[in-house]
Amino acid sequence: MSFSAIHAGVRVGAQPDFASHSIIVWDESMAPFALPTRLLAGCGLHVRELQARPAIDALRSSPSCPVIVIGLDGAAAGDAIPFIKNLSDNGFAVIVCIAHAASLSVAERCALLLAGCSRVVHGDSPRAGEDLTRHVLDTVRVISQRADDEQRLRRMMSQVGFVGQSAAMMAVFDRVIRLSRLSDLPTLITGETGTGKELVARALHAQDPKRQSGPFVALNCAALSSGLVESELFGHRRGAFTSAERDRRGLFRAAEGGVLFLDEVAELDAAAQTKLLRVLQDSRVRAVGDEEEVPVNVRVVAATNRDLRGMVERHEFRADLFHRLTVLSVHIPPLRERREDVPVLTQHFARKHASVNALASRQLHPDVIEALTALDLPGNARQLENIVRWALVQNDGAAAVGLVDLPPDVWLQVAGGVAIAGSAAAATVTSTAPTAAANADYATRLLAANGWNLSKSLDSCERSILEVALREAAGNQSHAARRLGITARSVYNMVRRHHLT
Repeated sequence: MSFSAIHAGVRVGAQPDFASHSIIVWDESMAPFALPTRLLAGCGLHVRELQARPAIDALRSSPSCPVIVIGLDGAAAGDAIPFIKNLSDNGFAVIVCIAHAASLSVAERCALLLAGCSRVVHGDSPRAGEDLTRHVLDTVRVISQRADDEQRLRRMMSQVGFVGQSAAMMAVFDRVIRLSRLSDLPTLITGETGTGKELVARALHAQDPKRQSGPFVALNCAALSSGLVESELFGHRRGAFTSAERDRRGLFRAAEGGVLFLDEVAELDAAAQTKLLRVLQDSRVRAVGDEEEVPVNVRVVAATNRDLRGMVERHEFRADLFHRLTVLSVHIPPLRERREDVPVLTQHFARKHASVNALASRQLHPDVIEALTALDLPGNARQLENIVRWALVQNDGAAAVGLVDLPPDVWLQVAGGVAIAGSAAAATVTSTAPTAAANADYATRLLAANGWNLSKSLDSCERSILEVALREAAGNQSHAARRLGITARSVYNMVRRHHLT
């Protein structure tokens, strides 16, 4: 059978190098596979025939061997379902050729698909060989294209500062690319505190062909008092209220032609929600004290770590605004659901903050990576970044940053249920109360890391205290302000001054 005949009606595109792929074929009788094996080999595929099931149980899929073809008798197909699921879980695209397929019930066919079978070929059909070959070649082509797409996606992620290698984060970025083209629709980004919602918003802006050359303006809604929201967003005329000493454009007009990012949008009060909805509907704003509305061309990207749907049900957030914001949405999974991202994030943060301590090693011991990967990290990437920065400050120039440089609460979490002999030793791990010696040691390291400059050292200390307060408040700036005994505006200004995200 000719190659062109096999591909009749198949999607045309760049052809993968079939000679670089191996296809595993297994059937207890092997009789049904004589013709398909010849056809697959004739298309340039390397066909490996296996005789015993135990040899297959140990196999793992690879880019050069992504597909396995299984021959089954219809009467025994049900017995093979666990076997097929195991192969699918191990990364194979499984194609099944069934002899006596008429004996299969619809329920059994569905069970095969649920187990991970990508295609079912009727071995009794006169076109069984051609059908099987077409499915195999199509599958190889799709897998090859997927690998090329992943490489392209990784390059694009790197260009916009997206750090991660998990399938979950690649799926997030793939969605960002697709949504970025819908330039005139608002977008809602959801995810726990510290997952990188502003980073996603900036990626949307960077990939938006219409707005990437326009400004990116960010506002933390939680840092605004209710009396300032309207002025901050829409601007005001001079003299509109007591402190309005000059005209102000407002952030909507400042973001003209670009993106306005509203972080913690759930913190807006009812009046601000109503005014925001009006702008999203009409694309027009009216400054405080002004009589006329002016048109604006802005894409609104909002973010929240709260359950907006639940807030709508409790009448804490406007339902019409919720539906307007969720025309497009991106959800960022927490770090505990994508632990494979922890090592690359840890290395990234170590490079980013290398200058925090001139004495610190530039290497991370594998034990540090393993320990951080084991943590739950409720603060997600932000918490991980803080831990890495702490470890760099603590390191005294040893060959590598090690477990000894990590905070005691990390030791406690990683140690878990491991018993610690002696109450004194237990107190060493569980107690976080600093001793005078520990304070002096920390002060010495802090001063050394900042060239014994008092101003820089106090600034670094303020940043560390702020990070701890935000972590304890799960990223909520208002809660952190109450714990520190200062105003939410002060916390907001400190966050901006220290470039915390």
